[in-house]
Amino acid sequence: MENSSTIRRKIVENYWLDNLSGELPKTVLPYVGTSLSQPGNNDLIPGTHRQNTVFQIPVSLSTTIQERCNDSSLAVYIFCLSALIALLNRYTNEEDILVGTSTFRKERPCSEEGYLFIRNSVSRSQTFSHLFASTKQKVLEAYNYQECSFPALLKRFKERENDNGFDVSGFLDIAFTYESVQNLDVSLNNFSLNITLLNDGENFQLDVNFNTLRYSEDLIKQFSGHLINFISNALVDTKSEISRINILSEKEIRLLTNDFNNTDKSFPTDITVWDLFDDQVNRNPDAVAVVYKDVRLSYKELHNKVVNLSNILKREDLDSNGIVGIMMDQSVEIVVAIWAVLKAGGAYVFLDPATPSERISYILENSGVQIVLTNTAIPEKVSYHGEVLIIENITEPDDGINTACSDCRPLPTDLSYIIYTSGTTGVPKGIMIEHHSLCEFALWAVTEYGHGEGFRTLLSNSFSFDASILQLFPALISGGTLYLMDPELRLDIPAYMSFLQEARINCIDEIPRLINHFFDYIDVSEEKEQFPDLISLSLGSEFVPIELVRKCRKYLNRRGMINNGYGPSEACPITTTFIFDGRDPNEISLIGVPKSNMKVFVIDEWSNLCPPGIAGEICISGTGLARGYINNKGLTDEKFVSNPFIVNERMYKTGDLGRWHPDGNIEYIGRTDHQIKIRGYRVELGEIEAVLCSSPLVKDAVVIAREDSESNQELVAYIVVKKQEEYRNSEINISSLRDFLRSKLPEYMIPEKIVFIKSFPLTTSGKVDRKSLPEPENLQSETEGSMIRPRNPLEFQITKLWEETLQRGSLSVTDNFFEVGGHSLLAVRLMSKIEKTLGKRIPLTALFHEGTIENLASVVRESTDQHHFSPLVELQSQGEKTPFYCVHPAGGNVLCFFEMGKIIGRNRPVYGLQSKGVDGEEEPLDRVETMASYYIGELLKIQPEGPYFLGGYSFGVHVAFEMARQLIDQGKEVGTLAILDTPGLGQKEELDGSLDDTRLLAHIVTQIESHFESHLGITYEDLVVLDEESQYNLIIERMKKNRILPEDGSQKQLTGLVRVFKMNSQAMDIYRPKMYAGDITVFATKSLCDRFPSDDSLRWGEVTTGEVRVVAIPGDHFSFLKSPYVEVFAEELEKWLEMIR
Repeated sequence: MENSSTIRRKIVENYWLDNLSGELPKTVLPYVGTSLSQPGNNDLIPGTHRQNTVFQIPVSLSTTIQERCNDSSLAVYIFCLSALIALLNRYTNEEDILVGTSTFRKERPCSEEGYLFIRNSVSRSQTFSHLFASTKQKVLEAYNYQECSFPALLKRFKERENDNGFDVSGFLDIAFTYESVQNLDVSLNNFSLNITLLNDGENFQLDVNFNTLRYSEDLIKQFSGHLINFISNALVDTKSEISRINILSEKEIRLLTNDFNNTDKSFPTDITVWDLFDDQVNRNPDAVAVVYKDVRLSYKELHNKVVNLSNILKREDLDSNGIVGIMMDQSVEIVVAIWAVLKAGGAYVFLDPATPSERISYILENSGVQIVLTNTAIPEKVSYHGEVLIIENITEPDDGINTACSDCRPLPTDLSYIIYTSGTTGVPKGIMIEHHSLCEFALWAVTEYGHGEGFRTLLSNSFSFDASILQLFPALISGGTLYLMDPELRLDIPAYMSFLQEARINCIDEIPRLINHFFDYIDVSEEKEQFPDLISLSLGSEFVPIELVRKCRKYLNRRGMINNGYGPSEACPITTTFIFDGRDPNEISLIGVPKSNMKVFVIDEWSNLCPPGIAGEICISGTGLARGYINNKGLTDEKFVSNPFIVNERMYKTGDLGRWHPDGNIEYIGRTDHQIKIRGYRVELGEIEAVLCSSPLVKDAVVIAREDSESNQELVAYIVVKKQEEYRNSEINISSLRDFLRSKLPEYMIPEKIVFIKSFPLTTSGKVDRKSLPEPENLQSETEGSMIRPRNPLEFQITKLWEETLQRGSLSVTDNFFEVGGHSLLAVRLMSKIEKTLGKRIPLTALFHEGTIENLASVVRESTDQHHFSPLVELQSQGEKTPFYCVHPAGGNVLCFFEMGKIIGRNRPVYGLQSKGVDGEEEPLDRVETMASYYIGELLKIQPEGPYFLGGYSFGVHVAFEMARQLIDQGKEVGTLAILDTPGLGQKEELDGSLDDTRLLAHIVTQIESHFESHLGITYEDLVVLDEESQYNLIIERMKKNRILPEDGSQKQLTGLVRVFKMNSQAMDIYRPKMYAGDITVFATKSLCDRFPSDDSLRWGEVTTGEVRVVAIPGDHFSFLKSPYVEVFAEELEKWLEMIR
């Protein structure tokens, strides 16, 4: 029978286990770069890196606290603890708060460790008095159950770590104690931040002890000041909602509203960009204004074309502020059309011809386009019944018409352009920008980026993208030259770079992801400055990887400006800007400070200003703000609200999360909603979801953005179909779903990955739990029909490059690149990899037209570029462990190692060694010793020193054995020699090389059938009656029929296979191994072991003076390299390699 003390101990322990059950909150103050706090690796080591600071609470406030709490020490403690919990809610935006505290003074034994935990829930909509009451209850419970062993409890929690991700560092972060009611003789230095309330008889003090590796002194001063402010303001009215209790001082409010936003700058308010452009025409009529390919227009020539077209627009009765759609392929006529529309008093909306017809139709209708200017016919599927003017058909107007728009001049309050971005309802929204906003921005950009006469600016983006505003207008109002670029050239990185060099471009505005591709083609060992003429490189993005900035500074240009411009399209188009150094090792990625005449306010959900370091929604005011959304008053009123901090000003709520740094720079954190930025375009995930749900086969859809391994955002769509059998019966498939999306959305909005799911995980409130959606890994091939694995070395290499680029496996050679997650920027990277790996320069259009692995292999094979053959084939290139090299079987290729290479270990490079001549081009080597010497020579190029991990399979064991022996003779270290299911040398496993060609060919047929698990239905008797050409034709025909050989497969490939097979078989016959002075490990299947019941070494002891170890593996001589057995074999091999490292 249990005694009373045991029962009490269990009651106490159960209380704390219940109180701390579920997902434990991590109540940790935010880190902000290195300015406010600095996280460390040793911040939980008790007593190390500690600092103590005391903050005085004013006497008057101390008196009020005592009075309101009726001089009760416990009430004072609960009141101040409640204030701390509320403040932590403000800082972390978490409702579940966990605070450590000391044990309470009383007669009953206390926790021997001296600390307890108070866990409480807080909502900013609740009143402070309500929070005080709930905190009081928690404190009294802790008081009653304080006799416990917390190390024992923590051990229980740590045991759950694998289940709920428990992290003790968040558990022991913040503690609060009051000397009058608690024991202070036990150290709380386990906690990163320990706040003690002291009372010297006259006033209270906050004694704050903190870990300097985790928190900076600046942050602690700010936090302590806010705690005192909260206590003071909560005392004024305890019935106030927590969200309404101010924590900021007057000085902080001035800092956030005025000092950080001291951006007012005068600019001419009575002119527009047209006036500035017109002035440049008068100043520099003969200077080159715009260049596209061979077309160059001077300012005078451009102006004449603009005036002529503006007169025609007026002749067509274009209204003031009338909307003109410009739908043209890339040409200087686009620039002419834009200026002509503005000159005529209209506003333009650009319609990219590549945009789906349905989307174009919606934009035309929604914006109320009066006239469409085009240099081609409008697609038949586009619904539009208004005026269409084809530029090529427009003749020079006569003198009477030529004066129709002579006095036309837009007003600053007129509309200048409309730009459409993604919308949550499934349709895009049109943003209206007025002339005064555009003019102020353009004038600012001229100064900010150094525009001037002769300054060469690249317009790299589509005119439908707001970055074109940054590239077009500043250049042409300052006397510079605007260079247009063929859109296809932008995706051909070597040609893109050559263009920049030859044109001596001074200003580039490009997305980080594409600039990063430049370094795939730069020889960094030369440290050559690629673009010496570059003056301004703008990497407009919410987040710019600092490593990319450093590479740009080192290799692109060492003197010019590298900047990041942030801003939604609703703010024409830049709001903040940050100039990178590119050399500072402590530099972090920021979006910078507000530009001239723009103001930024970071606010919480209740419109409270967020102090530095605390994340909130970025809200924007200023000259650049859009008029609103065309024909969408509801959304305009929702997003463009009255500014609570400036009288008679509007404020745009961006939905972006950010936080101020103490120096006035802003750091981008993420989104408050489901809008993201993909490849430079703002995308509403809700629009993609709405389009998916409009498919008759889709029941529900969720689209999220995930980061790939390079921190780039990629779209992943999760689909629930209306009828599960439709998916099982392949009536719905990913290819058809992508086609459906392409008909309605632009390319950048098509999800890279599509995952079918039976149902969505839900939160307790019934909403989709987006965080719990499964990772889109190991997806099955997204094509209809069966998986077709690589069938030749070239397909194998291309498949591997696809997997690296797309970051996924299980690809079929018939998969289409753009249907398994590929997009234009990944296509650029793939082409770079092909050129580097295969030495073939393939045009990007080949991937768009020949989008499968098998078709791309044909293009590569037919390419006239020469490529140096290498026997080394990368099976798995990632990792820093010692590489493993495995030698081919008699057939010469390494396709059989495909699965092994992928799963042997993510941190170990794996290479296959393939035969010379396997490509059908070169003569095979005829001796094992020659092969070994040749392979060693190639191996030493990538690994000059040992230890070397070698392996061989079937015939390959002869070569691997000889390589190991030769390496030891050269004084090199061989770490291991792994024999894959092959008996000791002299035990022939392959066909006798002296047999006639027909028997050899028949044997090769059986090998092909075994490897590809297909039945060709060809026997020796079928072949022996045919001549050589007919034999080959029969085999090729059957291989193509079984999808083993590509449609363009030739006799040359099969002939090469036969030659290699025969040469290797003959080389094996004449090879006479010498003794090897090293250990051997044999990975043997049961069938091999059964052949040598009395020889534990499987005959390998005859050729080595070292030890022979045998590791049993499942399967047979062929199947052990295939699923499911290959997983076991690869695991055993990796275990062995780890043991001998």
